[in-house]
Amino acid sequence: MSATGKATLSSRTMATITAAARTIYPYDASLDDVYARAEEQLDKAAREDVAAPGTIADAVMVVAGGQRRDLR
Repeated sequence: MSATGKATLSSRTMATITAAARTIYPYDASLDDVYARAEEQLDKAAREDVAAPGTIADAVMVVAGGQRRDLR
């Protein structure tokens, strides 16, 4: 959780998102701000919508080849 008490994405989730984005959309290493902006937008969505962190984490698990958790 963030300092405001709202859920945010874990560092592991963010690292997986960045790795996937770099694979799908490869840019010169000097353009890392492109990936940072995407991370910021996803983290913002996670803070604004209570369901977003779970949805994003589930998607990351699928991309990373893991198991999806039970969605209710």
